[in-house]
Formats: sequence, C-alpha cells, structure tokens
Amino acid sequence: MAILKKIFGKVSLLKKIGVLAGLVLITELGFAQLPNFKSDNPLGSFKGMRGNSGSDTIAFQHRDDLKDSITIYYFHLNSLKKEFLDSSLNDYGKVYTIPPEYVTLGNNGNAAYPILFTPQLKAGWDAGFHAFDVYQFTIDNTRFFQTTKPYTQLGYYLASGKEQVVKVLQTQNIKPNWNFGIDYQLISAPGYFQTQNSNHNSYRFFSNYRGKRKRYGAYFVLMGNKINSSENGGIQSDSSLQDPSLKQRLTIPVNLGGDNESPNVFSTKINTGNLYKNFTVFFRQSYDLGKRDSIIINDSTKDYLFYPKLRFEHTLTFTSSSYQFKDTLSDPTFAKSDSAFFQNNYDTTLNPTYGLNFQVKDRWKFVSNDFVIRQFPDTKNLGQYIEAGLRVENFSGYFSSGKKNFYNLVLHGEYRNKTRNQKWDANLHGEFYATGFNAADFNVYASLARALNKKLGDVQVTFQNINRSPSYIYNGSSSFNFANNSLTKK
Repeated sequence: MAILKKIFGKVSLLKKIGVLAGLVLITELGFAQLPNFKSDNPLGSFKGMRGNSGSDTIAFQHRDDLKDSITIYYFHLNSLKKEFLDSSLNDYGKVYTIPPEYVTLGNNGNAAYPILFTPQLKAGWDAGFHAFDVYQFTIDNTRFFQTTKPYTQLGYYLASGKEQVVKVLQTQNIKPNWNFGIDYQLISAPGYFQTQNSNHNSYRFFSNYRGKRKRYGAYFVLMGNKINSSENGGIQSDSSLQDPSLKQRLTIPVNLGGDNESPNVFSTKINTGNLYKNFTVFFRQSYDLGKRDSIIINDSTKDYLFYPKLRFEHTLTFTSSSYQFKDTLSDPTFAKSDSAFFQNNYDTTLNPTYGLNFQVKDRWKFVSNDFVIRQFPDTKNLGQYIEAGLRVENFSGYFSSGKKNFYNLVLHGEYRNKTRNQKWDANLHGEFYATGFNAADFNVYASLARALNKKLGDVQVTFQNINRSPSYIYNGSSSFNFANNSLTKK
C-alpha cells in the first residue's frame, strides 16, 4: 500500500485510472483452463480437488493453484469419451452454422444439403423433413458438462447482407455432482434476393446428476427449435443477373412471394416459405447395483466410490413437431403468379382471386419409453458392458385428412469394450423393430478402433447395415404428398 500511495501521489488522474485498469486486466487473465486434468469417472465430482493447507497458520498456508483456474469438460450421451473445449480458430467451419460440406440456397438459414453422400442412417419412423437439420439442436449434439466454476460462452457473428448469428452457452455445477446449463442460438439473415429471409431460434436446457453414493444417475434435456425460412422459387430469368439496371439483387424478379418481403434484419415475417417447430423433453435415469468403496481424505471428509455391476435404466422422450409451408399473399397479381408456379410444378389447384392463402401442414406427437439392463463384466472398467433393451414407441400424426395413431415395439442390444489402457475400442450394436408401423426395420452396427499414437491418431474399421421404411412424407396420407402415391418397403 505504501508503494501505491507513492505512485498515485506523483501521477495524474488519467495515469491512476490506467494503473487500476491494468490491475483489473491482470486479475481477469488469471483464469485459465487446465486441459490435461483427467478423471476416471465421467460424472465424477470435483470434491477434493482444492487440497488442504495442512496448517492452521494463515501465514504459512500453501497456495492452491486451482483457485484461479477453471477445469471444465463435457461428454455426449451414450459416449465414453471425455472432451475439452477448444477455443482455437484454426477451423472456422467447426463454429459456423453451416458445415463446409453443405450447400444452401444462397442464404444462411435456407434449406441445406450435404454434397457428400450422407444417407439417413436411422431405422424406424421418420417424418421426412430434413432440409433444416443442420441448424437445429438435437439430443445427439447435446453436451453435458462438469465444471469447477460457472462458465459462460458468448458468440456474435456479423456478415455481409446483415447476416447475424448469436450463440450463448452458460453452465455451472450447482453441486459437485449436479450440473445445469443453457444453450441458445439465433440465426437471422435477410438475404440478397427477394423472399429469401430466414430467422431461426433454438434453445436448450440440460442437466446431469449423480447421487452422492454414485448409484443413481439422471440426464435431463428440454429443448425447442423454431425454423422460419422464406422460399422464392429462384429468379425468373438468368439474364437478370447481367442486366445493369438490376444491380441491386433485391430488384430481380423471383418466382414466389413477389416483392412483399423487405430486407429488414428485424423482420421475421414469412409470407411464402417454411415454418417448422419442434419441442422435446428428454429424461433418463438409472440405478446401479455393485461394489461400494470409499477413500478417507481427512478426519472429517470421505469420498465415496462405487463400482457398478448391474444397471437398470429408463429413458422417456416426448417430442411435438409441426411442419408447415404457406403462401399467403394479398396482392392478386402476385397470387396469380404463385398459383401458376404451384400448378406447373406440383399439380395443385388453387384459387388466386383473393390471394392464395395456400398452406400444407403435418403435425406429430411422439412418445418413447426405453427400458435397458446393462451388465459390467469388469468391475473397474465402465467401458466394457453388455446391455439388452426394449423400447415402446407411440406416435400420432395430424394431417389435412385427419388423425392417425401408430406404435412400434423395438428390441435392441449392445456390446462395448473399451480397454482400460484406452487403446482398443470394440462396439457391436443392433436394433430390430419387432412389430408396429415400422415392423421388420433393423439396424446393425459394428466397429473396431485402435489408438496408435498422438502423431498418427487412430485407425477404425466399421460396418453398418440398415433396412428402413420410407419417410412418412412419401405416404399418401401426408399433406405434402400432392401425388397421393405411397412408397412402401414391400
């Protein structure tokens, strides 16, 4: 303090503020991640990480190196791999909303598809709407965190054409064995051409919990996606791109929507285009039977250990989704133009007298109950297990022709063996739809991986065979099946 008084007594007010700002900056830079931290338990607590001073005298207390740092990692559902956050920018394709192997209709948020061969590797029921999958939150891409301190990640991307992307992640451990987090994403892009604007909102609440005795475990996810994307059907003539009087792309005539769409970054109105919504609640809980153990940290602290031998698991999933395409124009001139476009391309009969007011919509409600029994042959290796499961699916579809109810009964099993030395990883998984709407569908997957070294990486051999029913969008009952012809697997 005496040194600071001497400094502040000789410098101006501006320099004083600069010194204080420097002290604040040094304090903020004191937090860093420790990526080399290892733990054998993917849901283990951080209890006991902060150490003990070993002395009752404050003057000789040993400094804890972890107090000014954060240790954070995450893992995906059904994954044994623990991953750390990567803040490097050597590959921008990892953080941008559209992967580099995807092609869009020219605007961020519009329909996208991969240029690499990417089939639907999922047996069973499928609604058939995948043009906007790349922008959505799913259960598979949900990350479950463990962290020693609250962690917040903010991302804001601003591009040409008023394109904006906002990403927010906040996670913290309520208790050492209980984590909670929030994920949010906004994609907004007016587009360069008429009727091209997009606005997507996705949110996700996630949490994972492990009991103090490490017998009970739970995962919870609540998420939703709202997809709004206009469709202009392309420009009317390629020669418009060379017309000097149409240098502004917004003045080029398009096939759908007329000129009712304004290039406003705050406008989310869709007159002609797609409106998708989905809402999902996911809850998984498990209880283990096995061998108990404990480690005495000091005279008053004991850390409980548990080695499971048998696990009982139940997973409940509820999903409500709607898929809509609409064209609601009030100008008869543009309505007539849109009507001709739909009649020529989709064989529809529309009345353009008072505007199209044309819309098609499919809605689905899906409930799944999955029961699993898992056995661990090696007491101290959770990466080796054998499981058998039964899944019951009940789902309903709401179409212009009415409501239909369906069900599926699915048998599935898995063998996994990731060796304790982390070098070999074998996985054999299979599921079979015994009865119901998707009866006889199946999925068989096998893989064998070997870790070589840090320089060469891993080598993996995989095999997969899938028999799946056509997506329901190709069924004659779907509101989007204008030809009214059904595709079947017979």
